[in-house]
Amino acid sequence: MKSKRTAPPSASRLIGIVSSVAGVDIMESTRKRAVVDGRAIFYKIYRDMEGWSFADIGALFGKDHATVIHGINAIELFMTQDNRIKMVYERCNKLYHGESSVEDYLDKTDLIQKITQLDGRILDLNAYIAELKGKIKRISNKDTELSGLYEVIKMHTPEGKIEDAKKKVRAVLNGL
Repeated sequence: MKSKRTAPPSASRLIGIVSSVAGVDIMESTRKRAVVDGRAIFYKIYRDMEGWSFADIGALFGKDHATVIHGINAIELFMTQDNRIKMVYERCNKLYHGESSVEDYLDKTDLIQKITQLDGRILDLNAYIAELKGKIKRISNKDTELSGLYEVIKMHTPEGKIEDAKKKVRAVLNGL
């Protein structure tokens, strides 16, 4: 498998749109039909709109150019035979171009569910931020506590004797 390339903002936006509309994570490394179709929809829209090479598009997913070409050809054929895939493609294309919004495709119940999910996600992220702030505070407190020790060692260590001082500090600390 090829290594993945970091997606630019426009690609990240389209990845989010296709994943949301298709109801799958198109970045997932799987051969499940829904995910493969979602990736192919991404390939087609991104190639048509952004003009990226097949190889560059494939690199976003860790795929080669042949996979992208096959995906585009397959999705074009599927859209002539499967109205659901055609509808997903058209929604993604309109959303990417800003011709419609996600709310245009959701009923009241779906919107409430989406808001509830996002509220939960916000709470999770706020808790994570609080946890990180606590860790930062603990680290800065430790740095403050150790700064006095660092100053004492720095004052009593002549230039050129740093390695000797390291050995002595290690020996002392190993004895604690």
